[in-house]
Amino acid sequence: MAVERPRRAVQDEVPSSGEAVAGWFPAEDPASERWWDGHRWSSHVRPSPHPTRVPWAGIRWGGTGGPVMQVVAGTLLLLGGRVTLLVALDGGSLRLPAALVTLVVVLLGALLLVNASFCWRLEARRWPAGVAGPPLDARLAHVRWLGVSWGVGRGWSQRSFVVGFVVTLAALFAVVVTLLTWAHSSWSDRAVGGTVALVLALLGAMGLTDGWFRLLLERRREIAGIPQQEGHDA
Repeated sequence: MAVERPRRAVQDEVPSSGEAVAGWFPAEDPASERWWDGHRWSSHVRPSPHPTRVPWAGIRWGGTGGPVMQVVAGTLLLLGGRVTLLVALDGGSLRLPAALVTLVVVLLGALLLVNASFCWRLEARRWPAGVAGPPLDARLAHVRWLGVSWGVGRGWSQRSFVVGFVVTLAALFAVVVTLLTWAHSSWSDRAVGGTVALVLALLGAMGLTDGWFRLLLERRREIAGIPQQEGHDA
């Protein structure tokens, strides 16, 4: 006997403000949506009608990453570019390499900030205003905390933990090297070492936090009775 699929999407309904209505909502796979019946998740899945990328100026902008995290990363890159620019202006043998690093880092930072604006627009399409949807403790796509969407996109908790741990170790190594060479280094070298250590420490902390929330999302899917996708989550 065939199972009848839900026929109406949440965008076709006019819910009252704050009402957790039934409908299609972002699922564990960013390219799909799962049906929420108002109380629990069902087994019905469909491809998401909302694009994850937008073409503009010959580039496909957007993606499944959190926009706030991209703003943080872009800002850190711009700060790092300011430090390398000071090294380039200071002259010496590192002048040319520092100038090249400044150009690359500033360009990447600017691209991340522009991409974040597109991610915000795409996220607004996925979560229409006035639609409450599933309660926060039941959502499968991501976790919102401190204004950041954690566990977004394809990936798994072990990868986030490993990346966060490795980057944190690199930050500790940068701190040790900076402290050991402090007395014999110039102010520009100290600034570079301190900035690199700070950026790596922040990125490592973000990776570890993201891994923790991915574990939480895995637990939510387990409670909802949704089988884990092979090699992916959130």
